[in-house]
Amino acid sequence: MQDLDSRSWVASDTKECFGYVSGMTSSNDIRATFLDYFVRNGHQPVESSPLVPRNDPTLMFTNSGMVQFKNVFTGQERRPYVRATSAQKCVRAGGKHNDLDNVG
Repeated sequence: MQDLDSRSWVASDTKECFGYVSGMTSSNDIRATFLDYFVRNGHQPVESSPLVPRNDPTLMFTNSGMVQFKNVFTGQERRPYVRATSAQKCVRAGGKHNDLDNVG
């Protein structure tokens, strides 16, 4: 396996964010590294929304990473921060806007 640092096309921020770990890295470790990078750079960590959103009859399930910010975007809520980071649980399903072939 080629060392990540020897790949000139990889941005230095990407190297810092994800680093290179030999062997297998768990998805929890990758997620924590991703979130830690943004926290170190001034972002507020925000919890993932549940897969079945509470108190929102317009949504049956969470299909993107923005559900926890819906009230902010619609002007119903203000937050004490302007930068956020999150790792959102979501459901990927086929349908009208199916991108499963692109995202896996």
